[in-house]
Amino acid sequence: MAIRPQPDFADAIASEQSDAMSLKNLSPQERGELLIAACRGAAEIEASRIQMGLPPSQPAPWPESTWSFLAEAARRVRQRQQA
Repeated sequence: MAIRPQPDFADAIASEQSDAMSLKNLSPQERGELLIAACRGAAEIEASRIQMGLPPSQPAPWPESTWSFLAEAARRVRQRQQA
């Protein structure tokens, strides 16, 4: 019977902790930009799935409340851009 070595997760854990600390040090503006980028990326993936004829992701990437929030945020941005 072969003994399988156990993976060493110390480096992965240290990397995760470093990433978390980096996020904590972001300004509110930088956090907002990161959130916008993540949302755009997810929306592009979902749109490309639909364009390729694939069904929407299951479970849905966001609950309905998130869609409402994003729609309202987009409406406010468009109003500021038009003003």
